[in-house]
Amino acid sequence: MSRKTTVTHPDGTISTHKSQTKHYTHAVEVTCDNHAKAARLRREALDQAIKAEQYRDALSVGFYRVTAKRWGYEGEARYLSFFLIDAATGDELYVGHEIRNTDGTFYKYYSGGELDIPTEALASARIYLSNAASLRRQADELTEGPRIAYSVWRWSESQQAAESYARSLRNKGHDARVVQADES
Repeated sequence: MSRKTTVTHPDGTISTHKSQTKHYTHAVEVTCDNHAKAARLRREALDQAIKAEQYRDALSVGFYRVTAKRWGYEGEARYLSFFLIDAATGDELYVGHEIRNTDGTFYKYYSGGELDIPTEALASARIYLSNAASLRRQADELTEGPRIAYSVWRWSESQQAAESYARSLRNKGHDARVVQADES
């Protein structure tokens, strides 16, 4: 028969855990400020949108750089990495790679065709824009819900183990505390 252990959070929500063999007496409860998390997500979304714009701007200028590294056994192939160069900042923006034999032909096992820099750069820009939109949606969902959310990050069989884990979380900047668990 499984044991059901619960913790009731300050906002009235309940976290539960079932175990066949363990007897949990304590839990590490973590408090999350959803509005602060939403603000972080919005900053990340802005960074993603800026990166997409950076790819588009660099593509319009058209400067790129290729680096070559030995690849494979006995140096029979080269791993070529392609980067767009942002004219404003000098940043290298990764576009893609190819693997070629030393005579310039594609390496027979790994390459599907010649890399098209404009297509790959636009695909990267689209991915960054999609990521930005997703992060903004997540931020909106967090701000629509309650400001403070509670969750249990660890169930413990002893208070000492729970305190140790809570202390490590607090050292990483989390708002963690040990709470008594109820078994039903």
